[in-house]
Amino acid sequence: GLLKPGGCLAVQMPLSRNQSSHQLMQEVLENGGEDGSPLGSPELCQETARKWVEDAEVYYDCLIGGTRNLDIWETEYLQVLEGDDPVLEWVKGTGLRPVLNGLNDEEREVFLAEYCQRLRIAYPRRDDGCTLYPFRRLFLVATI
Repeated sequence: GLLKPGGCLAVQMPLSRNQSSHQLMQEVLENGGEDGSPLGSPELCQETARKWVEDAEVYYDCLIGGTRNLDIWETEYLQVLEGDDPVLEWVKGTGLRPVLNGLNDEEREVFLAEYCQRLRIAYPRRDDGCTLYPFRRLFLVATI
């Protein structure tokens, strides 16, 4: 194997696929254009809909046979964001990048306007001016 006895594999993976921010990305690609038309190519839509992280059980099944100890858990963090459209700015650094790169300038402008509007509804600014953005992560630590 790749790890020697006593070695440890530690991994964290985003579980953002089911978050409103990421579901809305997909929805806007599918129907955010003029009169509900799709934006971008069918390939971009398929790639965005792709499941990048498996369920915890899949990693358990893959690793349990070769480990002395295996811990797998999920954690939800609550990020307190500030500023105008803070969730949009947050996802621009990660999950939104492939979407924006896959759109032409005109599509990108239409996408961002529609996506931003939907994000504001899904993640309203609170009375104190902050926006709460929960996000989940899957962790695993396997000892050989």
